[in-house]
Amino acid sequence: MTHRVVRGPLELERFRVDRIELSDRVGLAEGTLAVDSAALVRLLLDDVRLVAVSVDVAHPGDSARIVHVLDAVEPRRKLDPPGPAFPGVTGPPTMAGTGRTARLDGAAVVLAGLAAGSDDPAQWQEAVIEMSGPAARYCPLSSTANLVVTATPAGGLSADEALSAMRLAACLAAEHVAASVSPGRRGEVDHLALDPVGDLHRVALVLQLEAWGTLQRTFLYGMSVEGLLPTLLHPTEVLDGAVTAGSYHLPAIRHCTYLFQNHGVIRELTRRHGADLDFAGVVVARAMWGDHDDKRRAAGFTAKLLRQLGVAGAVLAFSGGGHAVTDVVLAAEACQELGIAVATVMFEMAGEDGFDFALVQMARAAAPLVSTGNIDAVLALPAVDHVLGGEEVLGVGGHARARMSAANALSRPLRHLFAAASPGGNGCLAARAC
Repeated sequence: MTHRVVRGPLELERFRVDRIELSDRVGLAEGTLAVDSAALVRLLLDDVRLVAVSVDVAHPGDSARIVHVLDAVEPRRKLDPPGPAFPGVTGPPTMAGTGRTARLDGAAVVLAGLAAGSDDPAQWQEAVIEMSGPAARYCPLSSTANLVVTATPAGGLSADEALSAMRLAACLAAEHVAASVSPGRRGEVDHLALDPVGDLHRVALVLQLEAWGTLQRTFLYGMSVEGLLPTLLHPTEVLDGAVTAGSYHLPAIRHCTYLFQNHGVIRELTRRHGADLDFAGVVVARAMWGDHDDKRRAAGFTAKLLRQLGVAGAVLAFSGGGHAVTDVVLAAEACQELGIAVATVMFEMAGEDGFDFALVQMARAAAPLVSTGNIDAVLALPAVDHVLGGEEVLGVGGHARARMSAANALSRPLRHLFAAASPGGNGCLAARAC
């Protein structure tokens, strides 16, 4: 007997946003979202862990650069049943994935700032969003109207406390601006039911989640996934705010909350559900286990859950860096032993010219492999008129002593462009064997 996740349908109501204006009023009219910036700042400063908050806007095509990017969140409001849009973060951990949720399509809250540890190049790395110029096409968040929230934590806080306050500010801001859509207003609705289908091949997604110390974390219903064994979710839970991000390493391959809410692979498998495949569910699995036995245990649980779903194949979506590749390889081999075919989504570190050895480990079981790009490629970023999130950029690799004006022309490896090689499949980069 096989099992699959069956939940009621999720209705995602789309309200299009083309521009954001800061004013003393709120509302959404003809694609323009009015945000009362003073009221938003007051709301966020209710958290005594923050000593300063500023709010700016950046639109596609602006001569603008956003620096010190931590996360991006799509504005959401849970309409029916009423509750938190980010369960376990902005309210109790009620189950996501059903009911009616309003989303401000085309808008994002971009969280920026520096916290304790930002001068450690082994951990913290500068993350940049280019709103225009040749590198903008590599930044998924360059195509959204961005409400940039720059938060400054109080001195003396631990890195955990400071980052917790900043993460909460981003999600609260996303809920706050989404509240400009009244519950009685109706938008265009995406119905996501994923009812069981007949004789089509069953397919699942394995979504790896980062967990490695303070600066590389992911949260499931508000709980950090450090000790999480692989767990089965309905795809709509991921799209409906159950997974939030807390990763501040390797900017190009970070998961961010916005891309969980709009996960490219989940969206594509959902689109194809009932046409040429049966999307059976999402297995979320912690990556970056420190012990080899822990890695093997997680791989075995992943394959076991996929077998219980009765899937013929699975997409393995990478997360993290370095030894997290081993988590992917072991999961692929465990799937192969159970007769489950896989396709792997992975980034590359292939040197500036693209000819270096791109992966730290590979196995035939993980093939075919879909590359989301080489994060070592170097890009020329032109000077800009406006900088948001800070005035300087950290040096390559995060070296604070190499800071320079953020408005200047820069030469940067792709790894510093926020979500440019997104493991969720939302970017535009790929690679081909030659």
